[in-house]
Amino acid sequence: MLPKGGIHIKKILWVFLFLPFFIGACNYFSDYILSVDNITIEATKCSYSVTVTGERQKKPDILITIGQPPANSKDGMIMKSEVGEFFIDRDGTVTIYFTLVSGRRLLSTPLATVVRVFNSPITAPIIKKAAIRDGNIFLSLQGQSEGIKEYKVKIGSYNYFSKSGVFAIPLVSKLDVPIECFSIREDGAISEPAIANIDLSKNKKPSIDLILPEYYDGNKIPLELHDDWTAPEKLIVRAFADDIPLLFDGKALFPLFEIPGGEHLIEIEVIDEAGLSTKSSFQITIKKALLNEIAELYIEEGGTFRIASWKLPSSVQNAVLQVMGAGEWTDIMEIGFEGSARIPSEYISDMGDIYRLSPRKNDSMFLPSVPVFAKLEQSRRVTSSYIVSLYGKDVTLPSGGVYNFQGNIAVKSGSLLRIESSTSINLSRKSTLLVNGVLEIDGRRGKVTVSSFGSPAIIHIGRKGTFIARNVDFQNVELVADEGAVIVLENCEMNADVMLDVSSAQIYSSNITGSFKINNLNELYIFNSHISGSFESGFVKEGIVSNTQFDSKESSLSNSNIKFYNSEFSTGDIDISGSSHVYFYNSSLKVKRGIVNNASELYIEGTEIFCDEKLFIGNFSRIVMPEKVQDEVQIEKDNTSEVFLYNSGD
Repeated sequence: MLPKGGIHIKKILWVFLFLPFFIGACNYFSDYILSVDNITIEATKCSYSVTVTGERQKKPDILITIGQPPANSKDGMIMKSEVGEFFIDRDGTVTIYFTLVSGRRLLSTPLATVVRVFNSPITAPIIKKAAIRDGNIFLSLQGQSEGIKEYKVKIGSYNYFSKSGVFAIPLVSKLDVPIECFSIREDGAISEPAIANIDLSKNKKPSIDLILPEYYDGNKIPLELHDDWTAPEKLIVRAFADDIPLLFDGKALFPLFEIPGGEHLIEIEVIDEAGLSTKSSFQITIKKALLNEIAELYIEEGGTFRIASWKLPSSVQNAVLQVMGAGEWTDIMEIGFEGSARIPSEYISDMGDIYRLSPRKNDSMFLPSVPVFAKLEQSRRVTSSYIVSLYGKDVTLPSGGVYNFQGNIAVKSGSLLRIESSTSINLSRKSTLLVNGVLEIDGRRGKVTVSSFGSPAIIHIGRKGTFIARNVDFQNVELVADEGAVIVLENCEMNADVMLDVSSAQIYSSNITGSFKINNLNELYIFNSHISGSFESGFVKEGIVSNTQFDSKESSLSNSNIKFYNSEFSTGDIDISGSSHVYFYNSSLKVKRGIVNNASELYIEGTEIFCDEKLFIGNFSRIVMPEKVQDEVQIEKDNTSEVFLYNSGD
C-alpha cells in the first residue's frame, strides 16, 4: 500500500524478508512474534497496522518509540491495539521502533522501520527558463523544497513529467491555456502551480549558424537552423554554392556533387511554417592541394619511457601524434611545428608500439609521417650466416652481413625481427617468411637487399602483424598481408606481386612492378611512387594517392573511396563499380575504355582526361567533370545515370 500523507516510508529490507525468523529467534522473553504490516501518514498523523502472534490468548502491549530503541517500558507510547495511530512532530528521516511489552517487562527485540517525514508544506518550483524554440516549449524548473522526486507541467488536459526539471514539449497550433508547473515530493505531495510566462504572440524569423571547418574540402557543410514555432525538419531550406544545389539533412548541407576548388558564394534561404524567411550568404575558399613534404618522427627508447621528437612540413603548424592499437590509429596528443614530448605511459607496451604523425581532424593538407616502431632493445644479435629458426625470440641481424634463410621461418606474435642496414637477405625458393609479430627492415644508412632465386619466395604478414621496410630492394619476393596488419614501404623496389588485405598501408617513394591488389583497407596512402603492374582495389574505406604514376594494362576499383592528387593514371581498361567514389585532382587520366557502374562516381577536377574508345556510365552512377573537357570524352550512359558539368572558371 502506497503512502498517502506527508511521510515517505523506507522499510528496512531485512525486516520484511526475514522478519518471522528474526523475531522468533531473538524473542527470548516470550513466545510472541511481532510484524509490521503497514504504515501511512496524513500530515503529522501516523497510522500503523501490526500483527502479534502467539500461543496465549491474552496478547502483550505494543511500545512505540521514535528515534531510538526503548531502554524500558516507559520510554514511548503504549498501544493496546494492533491497529492505531499516533503523531510525529519531527521533520526528516525518522526511525520508528515497535516492541512487545508486558507491564515493565520488554518481551521482544525492537523492530525498526525507517520513514521520511515532511511536516513543512511543499512550495512551487522556480522557473529558470521558459522559451519557444524549434517547435517546442523549453522549460527548466528548480525545486524549492526538500525531497523533490520529479516535476510536472500541465497544459490543458495534458501532463508532462521530468525528473531533471528540463522539458521540451511539442507546441500545439493553439495554446490558449496556462502553462502550470509543479513540484512533486517523494511522499507524493504536489505543490501549488507556478505559471510560465511565455509571449505567444511573437513569431521570429529562423536563425542560421554556419561554421566551416578550418580546412574545407568541398563536401558537407555543418549547419544549425533554429526557429521558434517550427521544428528543424519542417523548415524549408534552399541553398546553393554558385549553381550547385546544397541538400540539408537536418545537421549539414551536402552539395549535389563535390564543390570544386576556388572561391564560391554560399547562398542560403530558410523559410518557416508561417512563411517567415531568413537569407544569408557566405564567401568560401576551397583548396585541394596536398603538400609534397612528409612530416618526420623519431622515437627515443629510454627503458621505462619514450620520447617523441618531430618536425612538420614548413607550412604546417599543428598535427597529432598517434599510436596503432587494435587495427586503428588513436590520437595521443596534439603537437606543434617542431619539438619533443614524453609519450604517456598508457601508450607504451612491453610488446612494442607503432607511432606516427597525422593531420588533425578536418585538416588534410599533408600525409601522415612514416610510422616508427619502438620497443625496448632486448633482442639477440645473430652473427651466423644461416638462419633456420628464430626460436620465438626478438632477433637483430647486424648491418653489413649476408644472411641465408633456410626453409620457412616464422616471426611469432609478440616478437621482433629487426634487419639493419647494408645487409643481404637470401630467402629459399618457394619459401615463406611468416610474420605474426613485427618485421622491421631499416636500410636508411645503406640499402638492404631481400632476394630469392628461382620461384618467388613470399613474405607473409599474418593477422595483426607489422611490416616496416625502409630503403629495401625486394627481388623476386612477393608480399602478402592479412587482415589487421600494418604495412609500411618507403624507398622500396618490388618486382613481384603485392597483395594487401590490411588495416593500414603507407607506400612512399616506392616502385611496384608486379600486380598490386589491395582489399579491406581502413586506410591507404601512396606518395611519390610508381605502380606499373595491374591494379585492383576492393573495399578501401579511405585512400589518398599523391604524386604517383600508375601504368597498367587494366585497373579495377570496387567499393573503394580513393582520391588522386597530382598523379598520372594510365591504364587500358578501368572498371569503377560497387558504390566506389574515385576523385582526380590536378592529375592526368588516360584510359582505353572505362566503366563507371553500380552506384559509383568518377569526379574530375583540374585533370586531363583521355579515353580512346568510350566511357560507359550505368546503374545509378555518375561522372562529374568540367564543361571544357566534355568534348574530349565519348560518354554513353543509361537512363538511371547522370553526367554533371560545372564551370571550372578557367
